[in-house]
Amino acid sequence: MKSAEINYKRVNEKDIREKRATFGTYYPNRHITFDSNLELEKIATREHKDLIKPKIFEKKITFNFIAKSIKNYYFYKCSFYYKHNLILNKIKKLTFQGCIFKSYFSNTEFRNCVIEECKFINCSAENVIFNKTEIEPSSFLNGVTFPEYNLDNCSEEFIKKLRHDWKSIRYRIANSIYQSNMEISHSQFSDLSLYHLKKAELSYLWDLLISKNLGEMNKGSLSKFSLFFRVIFIGLNILITKGGTSILRLLSAAIILIGIFNFVIGFSSINYGIYNMSYSSTTPGIIKFVENIPKTLSLFFSFGFSLFNTETILDSFFLIIVPIFGLIWFAFLIPILLRRIYK
Repeated sequence: MKSAEINYKRVNEKDIREKRATFGTYYPNRHITFDSNLELEKIATREHKDLIKPKIFEKKITFNFIAKSIKNYYFYKCSFYYKHNLILNKIKKLTFQGCIFKSYFSNTEFRNCVIEECKFINCSAENVIFNKTEIEPSSFLNGVTFPEYNLDNCSEEFIKKLRHDWKSIRYRIANSIYQSNMEISHSQFSDLSLYHLKKAELSYLWDLLISKNLGEMNKGSLSKFSLFFRVIFIGLNILITKGGTSILRLLSAAIILIGIFNFVIGFSSINYGIYNMSYSSTTPGIIKFVENIPKTLSLFFSFGFSLFNTETILDSFFLIIVPIFGLIWFAFLIPILLRRIYK
């Protein structure tokens, strides 16, 4: 283990960027290089008998070993990088299990790591990268929250801009987590990561939609109109497929839609061949409703469309709308099936 005071001259002694959870926090003044995981115990402290996890406090840390487990440590205001030629530090082939991370977490790439059952509190993760690393997305993203507590003396306009920047950062982090879990083929985490990615994307794009300009998007590539439909599509995707991960939700949506359309069609003058689908006084409504289900099902999925006919404009419009909903339903289904096949 090597321990040394940080003697290079800093421009600032503490973090001056309000969008970080560590705003106003002094940078660590000691850099420690660990050559084995056993060396962490030597500098860890227990502030009181109730603190179960040994705490490592305000240190810049470099892990100079691989293929080991780091278990049940509390890293408080620790920086996991040492700035050298502006290159991100890489933490490779380590397992962090049951650890707590509070505050710093930026400017680090985790490669081929496992981050398991860890808790994150007010972490700054502006430039963190996950590469072939297994990490549960909810626990990490829940610890990367907008630092409202830093903004008591800031203007409303500045807070609005900061919030938009933060949503952009969160979107990038969610994408990194998703790609990382996909690379290691972790089915459960990749599904959950995709859900969080879509939520972060929706939040970012909605914020961009209601802003006054589209300066962050490529000029000429995305108008407010197309952005609006993209927001609608992603929102529906989250609602009825859990971000493209749940076939069960999608099947439930189909059942609900077919049930609604089947109920409405009974009040129309639509015929299926020679069969009249409208409710009548001679047949109980519930019987007619059940009899109409196979026909409405075929209309929704566009099977036997030519067998339907009507003489009114309104009902003709209905015959067009129902299959369109079916096509939209298929548009949500196909990506889920492709992910199931290829992952």
